[in-house]
Amino acid sequence: LSPNQKMITVAGDEDDILICDFETGKAIQKLKGHLDFSFASAWQPNSDHIVATGSQDGTIRIWDLRMVHAEPDTQNSICCVSGII
Repeated sequence: LSPNQKMITVAGDEDDILICDFETGKAIQKLKGHLDFSFASAWQPNSDHIVATGSQDGTIRIWDLRMVHAEPDTQNSICCVSGII
């Protein structure tokens, strides 16, 4: 749940992460970049546009929702850390 309690992250059996409206459940944004299913997410406590996600592909990605591109094949994260044990 985002700090303003208006958005949630949805991660699971898909490579992509969905950002959804908390009240309606409607997808607002799709975050593309992970190469395997995602299983974790955490919002930056003082920001409604920074979220981190973890994936079975062994990476953590940091996303700035203000900078996510609309192009479907673009990897949109602003930072990727790999080699997580």
